[in-house]
Amino acid sequence: MVSVAVLGTGLMGLPMAKSKAILEGDFTPSFSVRNAEKDTRLIVEAGESAGGAA
Repeated sequence: MVSVAVLGTGLMGLPMAKSKAILEGDFTPSFSVRNAEKDTRLIVEAGESAGGAA
């Protein structure tokens, strides 16, 4: 439970918002695959622009 609370602070608040459902075993997605792909692409692009490996 502590790790969920720590992850829920700052910019990554989703774990805190979903913690009750997760702890109850409800893993129903609350996002579309299209948005997940977009977010993943943006993360990869940010890493590449910062000098990370592709």
